[in-house]
Amino acid sequence: TRRSATAYTLAQFLTPDRYDPYTQRYQLIGNQKKQKWGTVIVDESSMLTEEMLAALMESLSGVERLILVGDRKQLPPIGAGRPFVDIVEWLKPDTFVGGFPRVGPSYAELTVPRRQQGVQDLDGLELAEWFGGEPGPSHDSVFEILCGTRESKTVKVVCWQTPDELKEKLPGVLADHLGFDKKADETIEFSKSLGGSVFGGYAYFHRGTAGAKAEEWQILSPSRQKPWGMESLNRLIHQRYKSRQIRRASTPSRTRRLLKPQGNQQIVYGDKVINNRNRKLSEKGDSLKNQDTLPMVKSGWSLDSYVPEIGIIYHERCMLSFRLNPGIW
Repeated sequence: TRRSATAYTLAQFLTPDRYDPYTQRYQLIGNQKKQKWGTVIVDESSMLTEEMLAALMESLSGVERLILVGDRKQLPPIGAGRPFVDIVEWLKPDTFVGGFPRVGPSYAELTVPRRQQGVQDLDGLELAEWFGGEPGPSHDSVFEILCGTRESKTVKVVCWQTPDELKEKLPGVLADHLGFDKKADETIEFSKSLGGSVFGGYAYFHRGTAGAKAEEWQILSPSRQKPWGMESLNRLIHQRYKSRQIRRASTPSRTRRLLKPQGNQQIVYGDKVINNRNRKLSEKGDSLKNQDTLPMVKSGWSLDSYVPEIGIIYHERCMLSFRLNPGIW
């Protein structure tokens, strides 16, 4: 029997009692305000920190089945602990009878990758499997890439030893990967990579088109605070490619309408931000509070459109443009 159910992000499920959207902290409040559910399914469980899982467990009562689904080989969550990995290692049997299927009490492991079906070059998948601690007979090719003896179509290795060396090399890697015109202004080329249109020496982000390239490239880091963490990398990129925009937006003008830098991250026009509210719009132009990046963002999409996760700010009133792709979000 098919039954419909409402899915929530963990932050949505725990707000406002055990998640504070203003500080983005998960918290324990004791034996109160619990929710009773028979079956609870948590997807992407490898992204759980200890405080996230603790807050979730404290909020539940009467649970008969708690199902954690995830890939323990993925990069660790940004925060303390890797509880999902610890749980998997605790539940995983020492041996599997017959070798297949890989199941045991409260444990089931998928062994056939599905999302990469049809992909011709699997170097990235093999590198991920090797990084996850389970190298196979075909993973010699991974070492060839790492050693520089074989060139891959999908994987490129750039080595750095210090944070200063990382800051020096990253802009060149970005320019090469995104195909910057070496003769053009790199700030304009950067804006173009996010969907900006160039006119008169300036990059403009227009409603309906600015979000087309919002998810074409991203930089991932397993850390938040370290010199190679996401906050430092965001600050590095912002200072290099957005400093002129920040200065212009910080200068009052009666004729120029630009979004003033928002928050500690100095979010400005043309920046790529994350919307942390997973919901449908109730009406055209519905407002969404986004505590992750801005005090208020807006979307101009039609009735019952799903709001995607990543968008580009295209208006001085903090409006976002997304890449709408039904069936993906």
